[in-house]
Order: sequence, then structure tokens, then C-alpha cells
Amino acid sequence: MHWLNLFNLCDAWRRPERFEKFLSVMALIYEKENSYTVAPKLLYALKEANKIDASNFIKQGLKGPAIGSAIDKARGEILNSVL
Repeated sequence: MHWLNLFNLCDAWRRPERFEKFLSVMALIYEKENSYTVAPKLLYALKEANKIDASNFIKQGLKGPAIGSAIDKARGEILNSVL
């Protein structure tokens, strides 16, 4: 789940604009073809994983930290499938 850690550390869920800036900086630093092709995939993954809604887990009866864990797990699965 290393992708999930990156997204969490960058606060990509609440601040997607910061994550986009981070990707732009990384592309400039590395100036490699891969950095330009990875950025769109990461932004797409962010968009898809951001669709995870806590209300679905609340309806399942989860409470407190269990909701956060379920959200992380679902986001991690999406990130791993997209990336």
C-alpha cells in the first residue's frame, strides 16, 4: 500500500491542488518520460479513490476508527488497481 501512504502524506484527499503541484515539481526534477506519464495516472487514481464515501461504511455499522480503516483499505485497493 505504498501508494496510499504517498497520497496520505501529501494530504491529497483534502488538498488535491497540493498533490498536483507536487507532481509538477517531481516532473521537473526528474525530467524523464516516466514522470510525465505517471502524473496523469496518479491524478486519475486520486479522482477515483476520492469517490469513497464514509456514509457507505456507516450504513454497514462501522464506527470511529473502523471507518477510517475501511476508507484507507478501499482507497488502497483502488490505487493499486489503477496504478
